[in-house]
Amino acid sequence: MAIRLRHGYTNGTATDGRAVTKEYLGPDADRRRANEIAVLDAVGGILPVPPLLDRPPGAIVTGFVQGTHGQELLAAGHAREVLGICGRLARRVHAVDSALVPGLGTPKAGEVLVHGDFGPQNLLIDAERWEPAALLDWELAAFGDPLHDLAWAEWIVRFHHAESAGEVGALYDTYGWTPPWADRHAAMVRACERLLAFVRRWNPEAVAMWKDRTRRTEAFTA
Repeated sequence: MAIRLRHGYTNGTATDGRAVTKEYLGPDADRRRANEIAVLDAVGGILPVPPLLDRPPGAIVTGFVQGTHGQELLAAGHAREVLGICGRLARRVHAVDSALVPGLGTPKAGEVLVHGDFGPQNLLIDAERWEPAALLDWELAAFGDPLHDLAWAEWIVRFHHAESAGEVGALYDTYGWTPPWADRHAAMVRACERLLAFVRRWNPEAVAMWKDRTRRTEAFTA
């Protein structure tokens, strides 16, 4: 019997304990599915990702990976450990050779592989060894500015785990680069604006929520 997984907000994701089936819903579902397949086909063995087992129409099936969700560990008081893992993992993602992922197109100068929805919300962690078990949900992967992934991970902490915001430096320390606050803040606002545009196309009931989140993000201070 398949059980719907927690922490899935856009798509239908369920598991039978051995495999995970992800059904793509909403705008651009075919493109998002193609993005995820392109990455999973390319980076298995390079990055911690679930194995791609099957690709039925409109969905994918991946192997089930044991691990503790990053946001659960944040809530349990392990922000420094989780954000340290995020920083090291982001550096690995951004170092992937673009030639390995031809399905995402051709990067422009200075662009790297970006996850597109990077952060503890899409990370399973081996909490005994404090290592990443799997980075999930690659449907928004693209070639772009590495700041996008870093700023979004910071936004997840600032917005959903404000009590841990003081530890966000661990993300940048382990990544090896701390962008200026003005650049990070602008990237967070742009990401919220993109999500606002997305829900306008799909779920009008969420528009007010994302307008509010955008306003609150604009009010962030360093």
